[in-house]
Amino acid sequence: MNKSSTQLINGGGGGHNATTTMMSSRKHQRRFNMHRIFVNRSMHLEKIKFFGFDMDYTLAVYKSPDFEALSFDLVKERLIKMGYPADIDAFIFDPTFPVRGLWFDTETGNLLKVDPYGNILVAVFGFQFLKTSEIYAIYPNKFVQLDESRIYVLNTLFAQPETYLLACVIDFFSNSPDYIR
Repeated sequence: MNKSSTQLINGGGGGHNATTTMMSSRKHQRRFNMHRIFVNRSMHLEKIKFFGFDMDYTLAVYKSPDFEALSFDLVKERLIKMGYPADIDAFIFDPTFPVRGLWFDTETGNLLKVDPYGNILVAVFGFQFLKTSEIYAIYPNKFVQLDESRIYVLNTLFAQPETYLLACVIDFFSNSPDYIR
């Protein structure tokens, strides 16, 4: 910017006025391209390798529980193709069972509701809610530490179908006479 254009913006006298304020505030609003959101209406989806989901439901509105039921059914199909018994296809998603924020203990198969300090409030094996004495037998002091090699946290709304499917599969295998625990 040369001296004459600076004088024009500043009103000629170098004083501070509304134009100067507007120009300096616009500088602070400018963002780099990598921090901006662009709309692309002519995107060819066949060239897209990965799709992401809006994990907190702020950018897109999902038809719930239809979306969760679809996710649940697709994972069931995949499990059957992987070798799980075809009987699991009878499971129907129940949106009233799963809640956000459960911990899945991969060693015991328990779904755990814990407080922020790791104290176990509720424990469920399949669809069987464990009694306090059963919880103490598995978890001394009714406490579990968040260990990523053992605990899987199901903390998003997208994890609700997964949570319910875990309960279904554990309930199926633990109650079926064809399988030994």
